[in-house]
Amino acid sequence: MAQKIEKKIVQFIRQNDMPLSGGNIVLAVSGGADSMALLHIFHKFTKDKTIDSRLIAVHVNHGLRGKAADDDQLFVEGVCKKLSVDFIAERVNVIDYAKENKKSIETAARNLRKDALIRIARENQADVVVTAHQKNDNAETLIHRILRGTAFRGLAGINPKITFDGIVFIRPLLCAGREEILAYLKKNKLTYREDHTNLDTRYKRNFVRHQLLPYMQECSKSDIIEELDILSGDSYKLAQKIDEKMAKLLPAQPDNRKVAIPLSLFDQQHPLLKVELIRAALERLGCGEQGFTEAHYKKIMRLSTSPTHRKLELPSGCCVRLDYDALVFYKGEIEPKASIIPNVPIQLKVPGVTSLGNLRIETSVFDAAGCNLATFRKSKDANTEWFDYDKLNFPLIFRPRREGDRFRPIGLPGIRKVGKIFTDAKIPPSQRAAARIIEDGRKIIWVWPVRCSEMSKVKFQTRKILQIKITQA
Repeated sequence: MAQKIEKKIVQFIRQNDMPLSGGNIVLAVSGGADSMALLHIFHKFTKDKTIDSRLIAVHVNHGLRGKAADDDQLFVEGVCKKLSVDFIAERVNVIDYAKENKKSIETAARNLRKDALIRIARENQADVVVTAHQKNDNAETLIHRILRGTAFRGLAGINPKITFDGIVFIRPLLCAGREEILAYLKKNKLTYREDHTNLDTRYKRNFVRHQLLPYMQECSKSDIIEELDILSGDSYKLAQKIDEKMAKLLPAQPDNRKVAIPLSLFDQQHPLLKVELIRAALERLGCGEQGFTEAHYKKIMRLSTSPTHRKLELPSGCCVRLDYDALVFYKGEIEPKASIIPNVPIQLKVPGVTSLGNLRIETSVFDAAGCNLATFRKSKDANTEWFDYDKLNFPLIFRPRREGDRFRPIGLPGIRKVGKIFTDAKIPPSQRAAARIIEDGRKIIWVWPVRCSEMSKVKFQTRKILQIKITQA
């Protein structure tokens, strides 16, 4: 006969659409009370066919407590053997990792544990990892985030279901509190291991667990754990609604190396939604939020109103820059570097193909008769242009921009400085550096890829057309 806690867990699994039908499932089992309850409950679920999956218990030995840590591993292995549950142990070096990556011991252990679980899941064709987080953990997480500073999304607490690198992590015990779990273990005479470091209140989470949370409960007229659970659940539902809104505000973009948020969209949002737009952009790039603080979000919001073009380096290897009318988030280099195109002039073959660095410059000459100029203008991109062949003085030179370059832009009266054209067109500095000049013996005919010249444009009376097409390798 199913016990009350087991029924709650089954209901919670169904409510949160946790993927537990068929295949292999990795259980993260430390040996503590929560994870041992998880192991026994899921073992029972497989026996009574509540779930139809093969269990693989994984114990990550952090090596921080010497013999006690090794005894934990042996204990979990022994229980798994009695239950006929497959067991895998993984030893990680938390101290060296923490030093090399300048992380706290807690963060280092968490990162290594997650990485190990993901790798072992992949190696064993498992799509799901089950962890033993429960209601009290969720309450402690909320308080910890409030102390650190958090946006509303942080109030959603521990997600019941979240995906890391293609592996789904689920937390089915979030519907149960610590006292329920201990009562379940006691009733069924199930043993577990105690970790004495969990009593050390020098660690912030332990301080929250053993001192701050009990004090809050003592001062409260209601059950703090339950109240925080309700807050967490409501915030989680709100976060899901906001994610839906973000998908509409920030649709998929063609270049997956960068995400641009138009300032016209960003500026009209409430600060709360500005944070969510930033978070959505980072998520699109695969940049985690670890290491982000309120200060980072405030700097990005200030950047959106900056009178000068600047770039901010962010945690997780991401950057954001202001490009006149958009905040552009990216990871790594996303613009062509001027250094890829040699800073030397070169004469173009007409007709023919000229190569320079990563550029291929193809020119062709044909009769204007039968060409539809209006159709070409509608369909062309910024890297292809037509010129009136008879208005050109050959040879054509492709060269870097020089200080003081001037020309008459198509559609505009008078001679303009190229730099002024860049400013008016809101061309970001990174693209200015990559721009190039094409000139004949007398004049600039094209500032590639920004604008061509009025002096050599194709008209309806043009007899021969020169097409220049520039592609990048």
